[in-house]
Amino acid sequence: MTARSLPNLPLRNMLRVLRQNRKMAIVTSILMVISGPLIVTPLIVEVIRDSAASEARRYLPSLEMYAGIGAFCLAVAVFMGMFCAICSFTETHKKSQVDMLYALPLTGNQRFFTDFLGGACMYILPYIITVILGWIIIAIGSPFVTPDPSETFFESDLGVLIRYYALGTAGLFVLMLLYYSLSTLITVCCGTLFECIYTNILLNGLIPGTIAAILGLISSHVDLSFEYLWHIIGFMSPVGGLCYLIYLMDGDFGFNDYCSWTYLRGAETHNHDMLPNYFRWIFVILLLAAICLIAAWQLYKRRKAEHVGKPFVYIAAYYVMLTLLTVLILCLLDFNVVGPVLLFAAIVYFVCEVIRKRGFKRFWLSILTFIGTVVVTVGVFFLVIKTDCFGREKFVPAAATITSVEVSYSASCSEDFEFTDREVIAKITDFHKSIVERKKTSPSPATAINKELSKKFLYQVDYTGYEYAEDTYELDPISTGGYYDDYDNFTLFGEKEDQEDPSDYGRYAETFSCDLTYYTLAGTVIHRDMYLNADELAELRSILHDSDLYASTCASALNTLITQDVGINDTNGYRVPDVFRITIHKSLGKQTRAVSGGSASIAQLAAAYERDIRSMTSEQRRTAPIYCTFGEEYDNSSAFKVYEGYNETIALLEVWGFTKLTVPERYDFLDKDNPTSAQATNQSVLSIRIYAPDQWSTDSLKYPNSSVSYSRNTFVNADIDGKNPAYKDHLMLFDGLRTEDYYPEIIALLDVAQEEYISEEPCYCIIVNGERYIIPPKHNDLVKAVIEKGDLYGSQAVETYINEHAAEIWPQYYTTDDQYTDDQYTDEYNEETNEEETDMNANVSAGDAGETPAETVSGAVEPETAADGEMPDTTAGDVTINSSGAIAAPAA
Repeated sequence: MTARSLPNLPLRNMLRVLRQNRKMAIVTSILMVISGPLIVTPLIVEVIRDSAASEARRYLPSLEMYAGIGAFCLAVAVFMGMFCAICSFTETHKKSQVDMLYALPLTGNQRFFTDFLGGACMYILPYIITVILGWIIIAIGSPFVTPDPSETFFESDLGVLIRYYALGTAGLFVLMLLYYSLSTLITVCCGTLFECIYTNILLNGLIPGTIAAILGLISSHVDLSFEYLWHIIGFMSPVGGLCYLIYLMDGDFGFNDYCSWTYLRGAETHNHDMLPNYFRWIFVILLLAAICLIAAWQLYKRRKAEHVGKPFVYIAAYYVMLTLLTVLILCLLDFNVVGPVLLFAAIVYFVCEVIRKRGFKRFWLSILTFIGTVVVTVGVFFLVIKTDCFGREKFVPAAATITSVEVSYSASCSEDFEFTDREVIAKITDFHKSIVERKKTSPSPATAINKELSKKFLYQVDYTGYEYAEDTYELDPISTGGYYDDYDNFTLFGEKEDQEDPSDYGRYAETFSCDLTYYTLAGTVIHRDMYLNADELAELRSILHDSDLYASTCASALNTLITQDVGINDTNGYRVPDVFRITIHKSLGKQTRAVSGGSASIAQLAAAYERDIRSMTSEQRRTAPIYCTFGEEYDNSSAFKVYEGYNETIALLEVWGFTKLTVPERYDFLDKDNPTSAQATNQSVLSIRIYAPDQWSTDSLKYPNSSVSYSRNTFVNADIDGKNPAYKDHLMLFDGLRTEDYYPEIIALLDVAQEEYISEEPCYCIIVNGERYIIPPKHNDLVKAVIEKGDLYGSQAVETYINEHAAEIWPQYYTTDDQYTDDQYTDEYNEETNEEETDMNANVSAGDAGETPAETVSGAVEPETAADGEMPDTTAGDVTINSSGAIAAPAA
């Protein structure tokens, strides 16, 4: 009897796969087909509503719910790809199917590809249909979108939606191909249904999870940031690829942000074209899918029918899974407790071995494989860390390959700078190379400075002005074990052993963070987190501050800072548009003015500020006196400095009624209720210390007598007897007793003291109520005049004034009920003063062995009470702005 021929048998086998899994195919198709319209329809509706400017907007939560339901359906349908692969290759795990399928006149290649295509049809085809439906919905809704003539098409909400829909659907398509191909490969390697399912689930999670754990461990031991390493997982697995796709797709469409994502590298997504990265990622994912498909095909051809029912036909799949699990445990747990970590990893490993072997057969082999896995894992980690990730940490890209470099560092104007200028890029790469060279001998930027300073300066000046006292300064000995230098040291899996004995030198120099991000021609991103010492920071600032970008960025940031306060309220709560307040600071003083003109005036100030920045080099700014700073006190906005050479900015401020802050304003010893006199309280003092150049240092080797470190650290040496500065005084500020009258030398010295002065020249340091100022060398004659005149605390001139004006200084003791007479009080006061002077002289002769803390008032002077001169009235519309900066409500 002649056998009947079966035409188109490969096609019939593919149809058999579809019929055999028709229930799953129907469910997957329904979920996939309805997901697209549910997601796209709310998006196009939002675009239409946003484009209709005349329509009163009303929040519609139902739109988000529709989109959420669609996203859920899509996620479930995509997840079903694993089961589509498993159910398509039933002959790999069902004995009842083996004999029938292997008896058909089909080659191994025909059987594999028909099974593969059968599963792909019920998984990929519905997705293609739903994508087409989405395009149809966009095409139907597009005519109802009102275009904005000021925007190009791809800048509009509709253009952005179309672009991201195209990129997102194409990206998800290649991810589904990779997911389905990887599931097919795992299915071919397994011989039972149970192993197929759990191995698929575990490997799809373990691949990105273990890679992320390894990258996290590397970034904690090597100077490489995890935020710029994590995207590697996007090129190695379907789950990681999905995370990377969402990261690439992140953006603000101008409506409800359905694709919001807490991105780790937002500056790249918003400031750079991500298309090169996107297309490179697409290529890699397609390549991985092809590799998985080819591997599954070759392994399928080599499978024998009798292997069905065996848990793992190819045992390598099992050991890949088990190794990934072991490595994940070793990475996530704390290696400082090696014993518990190894015990937990061993338990998990041996339980998996017992399950696979269905008992303890050849258990000694499992022990050997576990030991080998741990040894290889630790060895690889050790090699990576000891070689600084095979030299990657020390890699500096060539300037010619860089399109731009982004710089973020401490003490900036709260803005990042992204440079495209080739000259600046070359200087930054050279600077980066110098940091790499320094780290070879000194991993911490503070080590060399600490060593040098600890040889000369053993004390740090500490201001304890919390209560009234004769002297509010203390000298704290530097503790070699109480400080650390802002650098994380590690061993292989914990803290590094000290390269040098920490007791050999103090650890107190401040360090500053710096982030460099290179964007290359190839579309890759190279990021480095570094710590710099004060000298290195000064070098970096010199490179950046002479650039055009620095001037424009600072001006733009200043514009943004002031614009936030446009439209203020007057004293009666009346809203005044186009009026804003500006506050300037210098030391502890401040002035605030209300200015009319709105955005035009702000733009005028920003433009003048930008031109002034360009007019002065960074070298000139190092020693230029500061006229004022913009912004609130003690925040990063204080980086907006106005130097005395910024003529256009200063002229504009003076037109708006600002005046140069006086010494009493700057050092805050005014009575705020009576600006013409000092405060009459026991906290009104000027606690002053002056240190000669060889007596003090900041945490710098190149600029020891300067403000280069931007820190309050003031280190001093001291003799054994008294730890004496070159000068110290404790001036009591009594009401009516003007400091400039009885000590004009102090006022002159305070007037020339600078908050910022960076020079290699030796400089005197004056500390006033805990704040450090630098005296430029050209004013050394003023310092010497103060030192020669000596301190006036308890001097006859001050006491004579007090005796003559006691009733004015302490009026509470001169009441109408004659509780005290003038003569009685004066005699009593003189007796107390003489006793205090005697005690003070005794303390001085004893070498100032003890110093008692005191309290001073450090609040800034409000504009309405500051004695800063009169300001001509200005007007903003119907609103009058008076000379004190207050706004008067309009007449009824």
